[in-house]
Amino acid sequence: MSKNKKKFLAALFFIFYPFLVLSAPQNSFLKKQKHFIKDLYQQKRYFDLVGETRKLLIYDADQKKHEHYKYLINSFYFLGGQYQTVVNNLEENRETLDEQTKILLSQSLLFLNHSKEALSILEKVSYQKDSFFNLNLFQRRVEVSAALGDFKTFSLELDKKFFLEESKRDDFKRLKINLSKIERINLKSTLGATTLSAIFPGAGHFYSGLYSAGIFSFLGVFVPASLSYFLYKKKEKELGACFAFFTASFYFGNIYSAYRSTQSKNLSLKKNFWEKISSYLEPYDPLRTFKIEDW
Repeated sequence: MSKNKKKFLAALFFIFYPFLVLSAPQNSFLKKQKHFIKDLYQQKRYFDLVGETRKLLIYDADQKKHEHYKYLINSFYFLGGQYQTVVNNLEENRETLDEQTKILLSQSLLFLNHSKEALSILEKVSYQKDSFFNLNLFQRRVEVSAALGDFKTFSLELDKKFFLEESKRDDFKRLKINLSKIERINLKSTLGATTLSAIFPGAGHFYSGLYSAGIFSFLGVFVPASLSYFLYKKKEKELGACFAFFTASFYFGNIYSAYRSTQSKNLSLKKNFWEKISSYLEPYDPLRTFKIEDW
């Protein structure tokens, strides 16, 4: 067979292949495609799943299922770690998203460290009659408030009315008991720390519980300041000015250090708070109830 004839036959195949697919019984194709997607899902091949699920958007004429397919696609992006892609896909229509998709968007923002925005989305999602949905929503709200170090929101969530309605469920009961044991975190004010260190070197560090740093900050200012004072009294002005310069440098360094140290301490407190809470929560899975057979 000549090369030109092979090329001609190959061209015919690529031209008519889509029509052959479309002419096949639609239900048969969709069924095979869903089984193929199921196999890919079990193998956790999320990026392949995105492409294969997009085919369902093309070949499935049932428009009612398209929103479900879109949710699956964004879920696969999420499970593949492409959180920004999920946000880009959902951000524009965030006000019209269904409840499950809002939770998916919120979790993507959380993983991108946009915790405040993530919480603002979850606050617009209401508890429902579905116990599983309520448990998932509660855990996601608690998780985000923990990431923010927001003990007030965390406490208010524990007192939600739906807990009274779900009090007979053991999973709700155990979760509330465990979370209620977590102690309040007391975040320190960075403004308060810097103000105290400006008034008295090292005081801001002591306020934040960083005692060693506070002692070093105090000595770092007190020692060169004392040397400068005694050198000026002995008429050694040049050397005294040198130590005065060091004093000023250590003084402003002490203020900046108080700010940064307090900020770092707060981050550490938030992280510990989040880790304690997360140890009681189930990891988020947008496809926990995913069953291809139910499509």
